[in-house]
Amino acid sequence: MKKFSLILLLLSTTFAINSCSHKEKVKPEEEDNFTMEEFNKYLRRVPFIVAKAYKLVGKDTLDLLKDPIYKEYNEAVFLAFFDGPVLFYGGREIPNTKFKASARTFTINNRISLPTNLKYYWDEKLKTVVVESEGTSSYFPIIPSGKKAMLDKKKFDLNHTFEEDQNAAHPSSMTFTFEDYVIEMRPMWQYYKQEGQQVFADFVVF
Repeated sequence: MKKFSLILLLLSTTFAINSCSHKEKVKPEEEDNFTMEEFNKYLRRVPFIVAKAYKLVGKDTLDLLKDPIYKEYNEAVFLAFFDGPVLFYGGREIPNTKFKASARTFTINNRISLPTNLKYYWDEKLKTVVVESEGTSSYFPIIPSGKKAMLDKKKFDLNHTFEEDQNAAHPSSMTFTFEDYVIEMRPMWQYYKQEGQQVFADFVVF
């Protein structure tokens, strides 16, 4: 759990210390029509990795993932959005031998999802999705309650399928903001699971 706690420190710093066939993407001019249903239909309960995490300091940008500790443990915990609760899976990065050089591959225990004290919901006043920490969690003991990160609808750009993401000019991503923090998350697509394997599967991030 020490390993999980360190990656959760990254998530709390960014999220909290402060967490098919349809081929159309959400476009900026369509954002007034963006709804919770639109958000949910793109998630498909796939895991997400924190691909970028920045803190804005005046005119400078601090890349949190360049910290060796953050980088190491950012490769171990992956978030999943489950119709309200935000859960996480454990895993590790593995060599990429199948995809373009910019892709990253991971093996994940996707049979067991563990709880966090994060939830997501539609904020009618803000007209966007909010991720909020609520109460305490034995898995997320360092995240204080009542912190919120907002989805930036203009930067919500997710494809529906593995094939679409693999062939897209730019990788799928969604971005949340909290005060001076910016968190970009990317979906992880399952591409291999050994026959008879009940626990682990391999995923790719484009």
